[in-house]
Amino acid sequence: MATPEAIPPVAAPAAVSAWLTRFEEALNAPARADWSQLFGDECYWRDFVAFTWNIITLEGRDAIAAMVKQQGGSVGATDFKAGDPTLPMTDESQGWFTFNTSTARCRGHVQLRGGRAYVLITTMLELIGHEEVGGSLRPRPDGIEHRAEKGRRTWLHGRMESARTLGHSVQPYCLIVGGGHNGLMLAARLKRLGVPALVVDAMEKPGDGWRARYDSLYLHDPVFLDHFPYLPFPEAELDVPPYGMVDYDPLRGYLHSDDLYWGYGGTRGRAADWQKQVVQQATPKMLDAITAVGFDGLWIDTLGYPNHAEVIIAEVQDATGESPIVSPNGRFVFFDLREYQREAEQRLGHTGVQTLKQRTLRDLG
Repeated sequence: MATPEAIPPVAAPAAVSAWLTRFEEALNAPARADWSQLFGDECYWRDFVAFTWNIITLEGRDAIAAMVKQQGGSVGATDFKAGDPTLPMTDESQGWFTFNTSTARCRGHVQLRGGRAYVLITTMLELIGHEEVGGSLRPRPDGIEHRAEKGRRTWLHGRMESARTLGHSVQPYCLIVGGGHNGLMLAARLKRLGVPALVVDAMEKPGDGWRARYDSLYLHDPVFLDHFPYLPFPEAELDVPPYGMVDYDPLRGYLHSDDLYWGYGGTRGRAADWQKQVVQQATPKMLDAITAVGFDGLWIDTLGYPNHAEVIIAEVQDATGESPIVSPNGRFVFFDLREYQREAEQRLGHTGVQTLKQRTLRDLG
């Protein structure tokens, strides 16, 4: 396998970095700041809680300067750093950035005109001392116990017990009415913060609010604005065949993915990306690629394929040697790829797996 060429690091736009430096200096000494050098004659600042503890839009330099003079000292905004230059809406006149306040970690985006801000957006991401559970802060799941202990519960038993008791013997702190996009996102955030929440909906299944109303849905916003928390919006175009699967059916998996990283494989309205490239490969190569990227499982909705996905299921079963988990109605099939992932690393070697990962995600040409 050919080794892809090294991908050179991309520097943040110089104009954005320079503006951030001047902006931080002005926040530290608002009375002496020359706001005409930072904000244009027409300018807007949309703040989501980070500076004002409110959702507010400031229009014009005078309103911006007044807010900073009033709030700046108590907010204590520091450590402004330009964000990932590969993100959308990043070029020589605009870019993302991160910063901290005395109470929170925050993020923002600025659009420049002639070196001065035209539109500034700031938002609070998390409160310091009340971080979401994740990464190194994530507690060990019940199913991972490296010792024998009488009465030990598996992860599945713990999850079933939680589903059985929540809303009955264990009361939620928050009731979320409506299990659409917004309700599910709020529930996911609250779960990471350790706040028990129950989602109720008039419909029987997640996504029925769309299925009962539309045959098909298209996004009205740029795709990168439509992420779920912890789940990047899918990069590949979805050409759904008329076998029974409809738009947003993969939303169901999001409900069961609090302990998984979930990949939703297709979205209408977005140019094809690496996922579409991968699924066009022969099944063994496809499995090598997705396990190299980091996926531990493969979910198949049989209504998205002819003959209830008999061919792809047989191919995956033959390549992995694993028997899948099948839903009671036979529609959903799940393959555990962790053993295949270990076998692939032995076969390709650690360097080979990393090379394949890089080729899959970056070297699409």
